[in-house]
Amino acid sequence: MTDTTAPVPPAPEPAPEAPTTENPTTEMTAVEASVAGTPAPGDAWGRAPELLESAGADRPRSRATLLRWGAAALVLLLSGTGAALAVAAPDRTDIPGLATPNDGRYAFPPLTLPPLPSGKPAPDDAASYGRHFADLRGLLLPLPEGAVPERPAAGAPAPAAPASGAPASGAPSPGTSASSAPSAGAPSAGAAGGVSFVACADYTAGNAAKARLDAGMTEFACRAATRRTWTAADGTRTDIWLFRFGSRGEASGMLAELGSSLPAGVPELGFSDVEVDPSLGVATLSVRASEEKAKGQPTARAAFLAQGDVAVSIVMTNPAGVPLQAYRQVTLLQSQMLR
Repeated sequence: MTDTTAPVPPAPEPAPEAPTTENPTTEMTAVEASVAGTPAPGDAWGRAPELLESAGADRPRSRATLLRWGAAALVLLLSGTGAALAVAAPDRTDIPGLATPNDGRYAFPPLTLPPLPSGKPAPDDAASYGRHFADLRGLLLPLPEGAVPERPAAGAPAPAAPASGAPASGAPSPGTSASSAPSAGAPSAGAAGGVSFVACADYTAGNAAKARLDAGMTEFACRAATRRTWTAADGTRTDIWLFRFGSRGEASGMLAELGSSLPAGVPELGFSDVEVDPSLGVATLSVRASEEKAKGQPTARAAFLAQGDVAVSIVMTNPAGVPLQAYRQVTLLQSQMLR
């Protein structure tokens, strides 16, 4: 029997179905979204219209916030400026907690030099040969605030004014002083600023080194002397003497003799290593201090200076101790009065 059944061809495989989305009607490509002006799904750079509208609404609020903060900063700045002016306006010492502790220095009035005679040079002028033509009494350091002055027992006649030209080299006869020989045109004998001229020999009276000092006053021809003494509010007594000589060399020669000075009522003075001013060398300044101390400070300090034709003796005493800063201050300022 012949099989007449035709072979059945295999059925075709079904075509793959295209992927479907939940809402195919709303799906948009990135390109379509950019053309339409709306962000495509997953586009981080795009903003929805409602977000853009809210951002535009935030701008006025941000500007107002900035204005408020700016106004607050301005008020703070003005308040700080006002506080700074309030602190700076009064003296520092008038503000509680800001006063500078007193280190022993004194409050001196502004230093002023006496006028020079007409046509006379200043002591730092080369033509003066280091001589001081101004009134010697006006070269004394003034009294500090609160100090009580002491007046010399007696004055001396006004000295002759320093002669012009080359430095004098002659000396008066032994036992005499040029301060006792007034001349025409010399300053009056009246006190200047509460001080008078005194005799050079008055300095050596009662001094334990009287013989040596008297010899020096004669050898180097002391021509005039003046003195100012005061007691400060801290109890320190300061005694300053100025001696005028005929030349710079004579004043320097007397400086060596003054270093041996032992004034009456002053504890014995020994050498001291205190530095007053680097510009004042050993040829200009000799410093002394007593071995006797109170609260760690010597009860006596002394400084002897030679500035041009003027020699200086400064002796400060205080049973409670002489403050170092006051001693340096007085010595330095008196030196500056003679420069």
